[in-house]
Amino acid sequence: MGGSHTVFEAIMENAIQWLTSQSHKKQAIGFAILITLDILTVNCIKRQVTHEAVNPSPTRSV
Repeated sequence: MGGSHTVFEAIMENAIQWLTSQSHKKQAIGFAILITLDILTVNCIKRQVTHEAVNPSPTRSV
C-alpha cells in the first residue's frame, strides 16, 4: 500500500481530531464526513483489487 496508506491515515487522524473538537451541533456534519471517507476507502480498495486482478505483478505470474 505504500505512501497512500500513510496519507489516508493522516486524513483519518485529522478527521477524528476535528470531529472530537466540535460541538454536538456539528456531529451530523462529522458523521457525513466519516461516511464519505468510508465510501472513498471502499472504492479505493475495489479499484486496487480490480487493478491487481487485471494486471498481476510479475512475481505472481506463472
